[in-house]
Amino acid sequence: MIESGVGSDHPAGPAFPPPAMAVREALLAERANGWERVARDIGHPEFRIEWVRDHTVGYTYQVCVPPGRTIDALPPLAPMIAAALGLRSERVTVTLDRDSRRRAYVHIRENDAGSQAGERG
Repeated sequence: MIESGVGSDHPAGPAFPPPAMAVREALLAERANGWERVARDIGHPEFRIEWVRDHTVGYTYQVCVPPGRTIDALPPLAPMIAAALGLRSERVTVTLDRDSRRRAYVHIRENDAGSQAGERG
C-alpha cells in the first residue's frame, strides 16, 4: 500500500501543488515496486514491504518477514540498502517495530531542509 503524508487531506495542507503531487505519488509507487529488487540486492528476498509512506523529504518502508521469522538482520543492512538505492549511507536508517519482531521501518531521507531539490546523495 502507498500512503502519502502530503496530500490535501494532510493537516498542514498539500506540501506539493497538484501536478507535483502527482509526480511524487508516481515516484512513490515506483519506490514500492522497486523494493523487491532492493531485497534481492541485499541478499534477503524474504523482506517484503507492507506499505511505503511519503514524508516530503523522503519516505518510509514498513518491512516484514514471514511468520516464524524475525527481522533482526535488517538494521545492520542499512548501508547496503542505501547502496541499492543509489544513496549515501547516512540517508538510510532502520528501526525495529516495538510490538513485532517481524516488522521494521526503513527510513529514506532523499532531501534535507536547505538542500538542493533532487539531490539524492
